[in-house]
Amino acid sequence: MDNDFENKELIAKHVFFFEQIENEILPLNTFLFEVDGFKVYLKKGDTFTKENEKSLLDKGQKYLFILKEELRDYNFGVEKKLTKTLSDEKIPVNERTEILRNASVSMVEEIFDSMDILKDKERIDNLTGNMVDFLTSNNGVLFNLLSLSSHDFYTYRHSVDVSIYNVMFAKYIGITNKKQLNIYAKAGLFHDLGKSKVSNKIINKKGPLDDEEWKIMKSHPKYSADILKEIYGVHQNIVDAALYHHEKIDGTGYPFGLSGDKIPFIGRLTSISDIFSALTTHRSYSKARTIYEALNFMTENLKGKVDKHLLKKFIQMFQSESKK
Repeated sequence: MDNDFENKELIAKHVFFFEQIENEILPLNTFLFEVDGFKVYLKKGDTFTKENEKSLLDKGQKYLFILKEELRDYNFGVEKKLTKTLSDEKIPVNERTEILRNASVSMVEEIFDSMDILKDKERIDNLTGNMVDFLTSNNGVLFNLLSLSSHDFYTYRHSVDVSIYNVMFAKYIGITNKKQLNIYAKAGLFHDLGKSKVSNKIINKKGPLDDEEWKIMKSHPKYSADILKEIYGVHQNIVDAALYHHEKIDGTGYPFGLSGDKIPFIGRLTSISDIFSALTTHRSYSKARTIYEALNFMTENLKGKVDKHLLKKFIQMFQSESKK
């Protein structure tokens, strides 16, 4: 690799997403991974063209790498085009779903890393606004999302998936006000924010956690709420989703052991989105379940744990979606 970039941390980005800044001057450096290591592909100031994309895909190169320190520049480039891209009906819904999900994941990764939500409030508002507009005006998104989600559990991807399920579920049960749906989107994005304070060794451990590890893991809802409370203007429902999404209807959840209606509604709803996302995603200790397997597991094993009325509606949502 070029000496200027030695010992720099790199992040993979699918070639497909460079289409969003196609034929514009690149605001960042890009790299290819080859047999003998990383090599500079296009430098900051060069232009990524359709020919570049075709050439890479013809060679089986699905990913370009960027410097982690330039992630923000990449995100700005994609976000600038996002509204136009998501409304372009010439692009199939499944491709637009993938664009939305990946743009969201990339921003969440950046925000979790910097912990400066206030600085990026306008960007977050734009992203969740785009998400709500897209999800409320297109059919088939749920099943497209599941085809993307099943591969691996990753805190950033999981947070985005929970955000999307939250919006779709809230819309299904009759919440149509876009400001309210935006709150549900943000509630999903930030419900696991506190995991940034938990060791990856614990989060990604294969097998059960020991008592000390479990104690640390159970602290993440409080960590999330503490971070969110410090941010001026964050809606209380977003804090509540983070703080209460691991509470159980029978009082066996954490961090407070609340039961029944004492658990705020948004916490009960986000809990279902969270559990479904986890069940349908490949994790280090379990394979991804199908939609049917996940919903059947929730019906059989979560009696008294989640809101039964909401769970019934959640199942009906998928049944309704499958008929479209």
